[in-house]
Amino acid sequence: MKDYTVRYQQNLMDIALQELGSIEGVLTLAIDNNLSITSEITLGQILKIDTTKIINKKIVEYYQNNKIIVATAQINQVIPDTGAFSKSFSKSYK
Repeated sequence: MKDYTVRYQQNLMDIALQELGSIEGVLTLAIDNNLSITSEITLGQILKIDTTKIINKKIVEYYQNNKIIVATAQINQVIPDTGAFSKSFSKSYK
């Protein structure tokens, strides 16, 4: 077992793919961490990864060797209107 710290925009599928080599590992990851497969995880949360349950070692090694962090979760963010297209103009041109 090893500890894994959840990174920005990661979900259980991302971590299963990165650490177990397949999204098939989502159920294993959820069970090992007392979560459901639809549980929301948070930045900085510590998950337990059972490295004896790796499904595809080649994928795990590829991500590790190339320093790839899988992070596909969409985070709901409010983007402030600060650009030119958020302003209204009152002057008219003829």
